Amino acid sequence: MPSDGQQFPPVTIPEGGCVTLVWTGFHGVVRLNEANCALLGNSNESEILVEPEESSSFTFRPTDSGEYYLACPVDGHCPQGQLLPVIVGTAGTGGTTRPAGGDDDDDDDGGY
Repeated sequence: MPSDGQQFPPVTIPEGGCVTLVWTGFHGVVRLNEANCALLGNSNESEILVEPEESSSFTFRPTDSGEYYLACPVDGHCPQGQLLPVIVGTAGTGGTTRPAGGDDDDDDDGGY
């Protein structure tokens, strides 16, 4: 996670590309319809991709071009910056791995 609490910068990938998230600590992955953490838990605006769990990974493989927003559903994590915009289009250069920001013992200061 960026140290200043801001969200991750967008990741651009080509159509057919992927993004792999790797984390330590307790995190999960939700796809939001827009870059708005208030949508977490709204089944019409979000989709759970990975339930929160300890130290894991997830590879996101979008099938269409466009903008996607991946967030951590653990309380407080998304508003503290654990929101990753993914832009899928022909301008991308390949998949990107976002390693965890270090040990996260659920004190909301790292990981994802």
